[in-house]
Amino acid sequence: MSSLSTKTKEHKVFNFGLPLELYKELDEISRYLNITKANLAREALKKFIDKAKKKQIQHDLEEAYKANYDLLEKEAEDWDYVSIAGMNDL
Repeated sequence: MSSLSTKTKEHKVFNFGLPLELYKELDEISRYLNITKANLAREALKKFIDKAKKKQIQHDLEEAYKANYDLLEKEAEDWDYVSIAGMNDL
């Protein structure tokens, strides 16, 4: 039985081509770091995906703040009033 047919659901084989220059750089860096090209590619892809997720979260938060700006502004005004009223009671 080949190693490919014994892969678990936790791992999937993903094959793709690279431009020759990029492949040469991958090969050179993997040798320098003493890790396999596959591990280097996995780590690079994971970092790229993590960065994209963070960017998406930042975008979603920005959109949520924009969508709720009027409500947030009103709440801030309410707190300003409470603060001023409380100060006057001192």
